[in-house]
Amino acid sequence: MKKTTRQNLIIALTYSFTLIGGMFLGYKFLKDQGYSFTRTTHIADNNSEKVDEIIHIINRKYVDEINADSLNHLPIDSLLHKLDPHSAYLPPQEANDLAETLGGNFAGVGVEYYILKDTLLVTNVIKDGPAYAAGLKQGDRILKIDTLFVSGKSLPREQMMGRIKGPKGT
Repeated sequence: MKKTTRQNLIIALTYSFTLIGGMFLGYKFLKDQGYSFTRTTHIADNNSEKVDEIIHIINRKYVDEINADSLNHLPIDSLLHKLDPHSAYLPPQEANDLAETLGGNFAGVGVEYYILKDTLLVTNVIKDGPAYAAGLKQGDRILKIDTLFVSGKSLPREQMMGRIKGPKGT
């Protein structure tokens, strides 16, 4: 009886040390990989703080690269969609661009266009505009603006628009 009790004790201690050793090695491995074991002690009081806290945690721990600005707009988009599926949130810059376009408070080369893949395709030429005077026609493709080749490049839409739109006479 003494021998089996002693063997059971040795087996229990061996399992215990193995378990503790495995936990220690796992902790050390995760710590070396950059995992943080600290807990957030701040508890958000309002919804804005909750969203900020969630975005902060995602920025720190999410595997892939993310655009924090787009995450900030998601709750707004979701809320508006719940209230009215036909409503949409426009960030300030997009809202200004839309207001400028709808209000007609800008001048440009005098074309309406569509970006087809990576090329500006002229859909309409405004009579008496600079593009009309230069001989542009519907269906033309704009390959170069000033000295910059724009066709075949993945330029942001805003950068292309900025080159053909501006105050009158520029």
